[in-house]
Amino acid sequence: MELFEFNDTFCCSLWNESKYNTSKRPNLLGTVFNDSIIINCTFIAKNNGKKQYIFAKPGIVNSGVYIDNNKLKCVLFTANPESGNFSDDMHIEEFDFEYDKEYKVIYQIQNVEGISIFLVSVNGEKRMVKCKYKTCDYAHVPLWIGVMNPFLKDTNEKYYFNGIISEFIVSNNEGIVTNLDFTKVNRFKVWDKSGNGNFAYIEEFMNKTIQIKLNKLLAGNSLETADITNIKQTLI
Repeated sequence: MELFEFNDTFCCSLWNESKYNTSKRPNLLGTVFNDSIIINCTFIAKNNGKKQYIFAKPGIVNSGVYIDNNKLKCVLFTANPESGNFSDDMHIEEFDFEYDKEYKVIYQIQNVEGISIFLVSVNGEKRMVKCKYKTCDYAHVPLWIGVMNPFLKDTNEKYYFNGIISEFIVSNNEGIVTNLDFTKVNRFKVWDKSGNGNFAYIEEFMNKTIQIKLNKLLAGNSLETADITNIKQTLI
């Protein structure tokens, strides 16, 4: 199967563990921004006239990577735990950006002795920032892929990604946590080819319009979500 294309309102998330208890290495996904992590992401974006998030940990402030006009912005928020402030210090690295061109982003956080070191590479151009504090606490929110936050009331501020993601690997100090395969997408998940069972959960799986599109793409029919008589044809 070809790479699945992000458009409309399609997005997915990585949570404390995969839905339906598939994780062989559970309780890693929810804390990936609190520990030392590396996210390798390769993508091509199409211009939809809006800001687009590749991935994000949302909160009072958002950390992640997004496109804004002709700039690719890699952002990390850190906080002084003694202040009670969730956004004492913002770090943003900007890179020139073109649509319809492949980009490889390496987004890395090293947490050592109460501070974070933020390392970013975009198509080989590297930056490093030594932060004053440690990453904000994002332990209770998912890592969104293809959106900033799909649950915002204002649709215009969700900032969906339009394009394809050919690589999305999350690693920590112990090795790969998940390696998503966007050529293997079914009605509710994106496959994890690392073998850890940490699949990404498709948040639009209850959206009838999105499901009809997924079903047609995957099984060659327009099976609706409520019709379970032919459901096996929609599974990978």
